[in-house]
Amino acid sequence: MGGRSDGRRGAAMAVRLTEQRLVTANDGTVATENTGNQLDVTSWVWRPIVQQLLSDGIIEEDRADRLSRSSGEFVPKQTCIVLARALQYALKKHGVFTCDGPMVVNMEDGRTYSREVADKKNMDHVSPYVANADQVQEVIDFLFSVGDGIMIL
Repeated sequence: MGGRSDGRRGAAMAVRLTEQRLVTANDGTVATENTGNQLDVTSWVWRPIVQQLLSDGIIEEDRADRLSRSSGEFVPKQTCIVLARALQYALKKHGVFTCDGPMVVNMEDGRTYSREVADKKNMDHVSPYVANADQVQEVIDFLFSVGDGIMIL
């Protein structure tokens, strides 16, 4: 939060989608191993993507929460394909994904503030949580390209 008292925040956090390979140890246990292939997505973009999947009934609330928090959850290849296909359909239908969140952009000065501060100061604001077609397509392409699955970090 940087110790600012005016309610402004710094750069958006990001989630990292990392491709994982399943590895079987000599004792038969299975673990995941990072392949090095990854995609960083800012929270401004990731949040509306997850919200769209939730709104379309592709994921449930608890899964949306885990995906939004960079929980370290492993998502297997088959689920990645389902998510990618759902996003393709939603992208054709909507073109851009948006959602509300805890942060807003002040229309007057272009700065980012907490929604609470913006509302108290009666600022004219918009949501910064927007995923355009190119950004969504990048996530779709990554989901289709992974081997055994991804880890959300």
